[in-house]
Amino acid sequence: MARFDCAVWRPISGGTSGPLTAQRGLVLHHAVAVGSLWGTFNNGAVSTQFWVSRSGVIEQYLDSTASAWATGSNVGNFQYCSVETEGCNQAPYAEPMTDAMVNALAALYAEGNRRHGWPFQLANQAGANGFAYHRLFFNTACPCDVRVSRRQDILNIARGAAPPTQEVGMFIVGTPSGKGYYAAKADGSLFAFGDAKYAGGINNAAAGGKSAMPAGQSVTSLAACQTGGYWMIIGNGSVYAFGGAPYFGNVK
Repeated sequence: MARFDCAVWRPISGGTSGPLTAQRGLVLHHAVAVGSLWGTFNNGAVSTQFWVSRSGVIEQYLDSTASAWATGSNVGNFQYCSVETEGCNQAPYAEPMTDAMVNALAALYAEGNRRHGWPFQLANQAGANGFAYHRLFFNTACPCDVRVSRRQDILNIARGAAPPTQEVGMFIVGTPSGKGYYAAKADGSLFAFGDAKYAGGINNAAAGGKSAMPAGQSVTSLAACQTGGYWMIIGNGSVYAFGGAPYFGNVK
């Protein structure tokens, strides 16, 4: 019986078609739900080996040597363990992981390495060894890009690296409809989710008479325009306008 030390053992009834035929690694999912999934998986229809909460609690529902009905693929179900992550329950279904969740996933992966030899590497195609994600095996939106992109951070922590510090100057604002949002990083990169329309970042689109982030500067503010588009301001007061947002000058 392979019960992980880092997890709370909460066995479900059924949920497996027999033992795993390989231990290639771990498949990441997002739950599109809040709260423990024990009740969801204790019904004989779908299952997973693990679930991680926003607060970093890990629940284990199946022995880690048993297959789960998690990926919609025999390769995914019989050659990997799966982990659901709490949240992503509201449009646009792209909720960043909490630090506690990232650290819990790192602890889970590190124990999987010790117990089953999961390699500390990304798996970016079905059948590859390492840290994979659900969309590789089945036509689904699970998990969202903002969670898939954290896999390397999780592996780094699992290998013993210090948890990544939060980047200074990260901003997020919702669209006027409330059905999407923009997220900007300190380096001027911009990411759009839901009904937010991507119109470029500071380093790849001319705005406000400039086309690149000046040396030593970083984004200090982000705002969405009611008529579409967005503004970003950097430390020297320069304003960058994108999409339908008008440009009227810099803050100097």
